[in-house]
Amino acid sequence: MPGVYIRTEPNALKVDAQLKLRIANALHTAMVLPCHPESTLSGSCLQVHVAVMAGVQYVHEAMAIPVVPQFLAELYHADIRPSLMRLAVDYDMDVDTISAEGDLAFEVMDWHLPGCALSVAAAGLDEASFQPWH
Repeated sequence: MPGVYIRTEPNALKVDAQLKLRIANALHTAMVLPCHPESTLSGSCLQVHVAVMAGVQYVHEAMAIPVVPQFLAELYHADIRPSLMRLAVDYDMDVDTISAEGDLAFEVMDWHLPGCALSVAAAGLDEASFQPWH
């Protein structure tokens, strides 16, 4: 069945949960938060933040803005993928294996499914006290 992965290795589901947290949640949050001013991706991040905050309500709408998927791919490869190496240590996995698992998780995410809200609250943050980089 397409989209179904059978896990038979020890800790595989724990690794999948960590990949979800580190990849999907991070990328969703990146769409609603402005980048840190010292980020190497701050130029494209600002474009994404302005585009997404200009009335877009759902992730699939944000993904229709050309700069958004491009930025998310850059963010994954520049910042998120290197951070996955810690999982290799934590779960006694080969670095190439965790890199391949991360790449697969990134590639199979379907950001075009309707219904996923795009907001500071959906990213798990308190909108009332939200003040990025102050």
